[in-house]
Amino acid sequence: MDGLIDKLKGWDNVLISRGAQIVPDPIYQTHMTLRGDKDHYGIWWYHAPSRKLLYSREAGCHLDNEFRKEITDLSLLTHKRRASEKGWISGRIGNYKEKFFVFIYAGDIVSGALSGPIAADLILQLSEASGLAIAHFIDEKGFDLVH
Repeated sequence: MDGLIDKLKGWDNVLISRGAQIVPDPIYQTHMTLRGDKDHYGIWWYHAPSRKLLYSREAGCHLDNEFRKEITDLSLLTHKRRASEKGWISGRIGNYKEKFFVFIYAGDIVSGALSGPIAADLILQLSEASGLAIAHFIDEKGFDLVH
């Protein structure tokens, strides 16, 4: 994971160049696990301006009550592009071929930008919160954002 973090730290925008597709259909893969399943690795929201992470392995979706305690404007939880305008980004953690990945709903980031230092902080916080060694940072289509 350290190599992933080191690569990210110098990037201005990790969303402008995508590498190979590492995980086929990560949305399907991470949505097929249910709350409480051993293969359900977590859902997250991250507020980039404050670097605040909301992570849950128990939540079944991005609308769960765990997230509503912090993001009280329901319209932000239901419209990821609107949430992005307020600095919130979201995604999930999954496992493919015995390697853990973080995927981000990159298409919902209105600005089209995510700095390397912010991405590195997100991955470090997710690794710490989940206890998982993150090997890949990908978009919602499974393309490598750190290549």
